[in-house]
Amino acid sequence: MPSYTSYDNDSLVREIAGGNQKAFFELSARFDGIIRDIASVSDVDASQREDLYQEGLIGLYRAALTFDATKGASFPTYATVCIRHSIYSSLRDYFSKKNEPVRSSFSFEEAVAEQCPDSRTEPEKLLLEKENLRLIMEEIDTSLSSYERDVFKLFLKGTSYEVIARLLSTTPKSVDNAIQRIRGKLKKFIK
Repeated sequence: MPSYTSYDNDSLVREIAGGNQKAFFELSARFDGIIRDIASVSDVDASQREDLYQEGLIGLYRAALTFDATKGASFPTYATVCIRHSIYSSLRDYFSKKNEPVRSSFSFEEAVAEQCPDSRTEPEKLLLEKENLRLIMEEIDTSLSSYERDVFKLFLKGTSYEVIARLLSTTPKSVDNAIQRIRGKLKKFIK
């Protein structure tokens, strides 16, 4: 397996767009701090913050798949916008009226997090997080069915359920069900 640490961002993006998932591990490690910073700006509980981090990773992956160097923006600028959009969209959903009962419920994770010091700045913790992300990405790749992987790739590109359904010769309901299964699997890996 080649080492991607010497690749510049544009080379990593080309690798990812070509289907190389391992290049995404390096790219996500480079953008880990940015994703965490953006995810931490909102006053949400610890479990929601991890969901926001996950949404940030999805935004980064979407950026890698849709980046066009001819548009004039650098990849870090474009990726940051995509990460913000993904996280803020999730926050909009979280703070919508339909989630009011969820937000007002007691959060065990938040109570525990308040009692434990934040060790994210320790070098060992950063290395462990990078390795955990690599393992998570491998697990995701192997745990999704080929149909779910196809749906996930199209979803990350911002394709609507209707268009995904048309492209994969299925129904929007089937696409929605696949997205729900994918989200469930992603949440399992992030915990």
